[in-house]
Amino acid sequence: MAPNMPAAEEALPEYERQEVAKHRSREDGGRVWVTYKDGVYDITEFVENHPGGAKRIMMAAGGAIDPFWSMYQQHNTAQARRRVRDILSAYKIGRLKGGADPGLKDMDPYKNEPADRHPALVIRSAKPCNAETPLELLTASLVTPADLFYVRNHLPVPEVDERSYRLRVEGEGLRTVAKLSV
Repeated sequence: MAPNMPAAEEALPEYERQEVAKHRSREDGGRVWVTYKDGVYDITEFVENHPGGAKRIMMAAGGAIDPFWSMYQQHNTAQARRRVRDILSAYKIGRLKGGADPGLKDMDPYKNEPADRHPALVIRSAKPCNAETPLELLTASLVTPADLFYVRNHLPVPEVDERSYRLRVEGEGLRTVAKLSV
């Protein structure tokens, strides 16, 4: 038996990554499998119940769910971690041969987040960054300085090349405006 592995876990079959990859659709009676760390999970029955919607969870079908949990940080609060892992454990069908992909271990899509945010901002979540302007600073002036403006992100801040970045705003009834640089 592997160290620290319960007997029930040891009895589960091992699957190659290629076998997991074949299980990515519910069409024609197919099954949907994902991996998390070194576990293999048949989530077919859970897909429609996923709080983020079936389309979102199907992005991981046939592969690792770890990168998505790194991106969508709501899975990583202490309360959510317990709940998500409890739900996932009911769908465990095996172990991943060779163990977890070592390339996924230290993956952090938020590693290049801006470090120069104003220290007065009230941080509500770090990943993704959601921060508020303190009330006393909002009432100090009619104009909120740009570095004190609230920050609301759902995902990492995109990395752009400021020299080549172009923003185009257009729509019905609007004149087209193009900003040539940041």
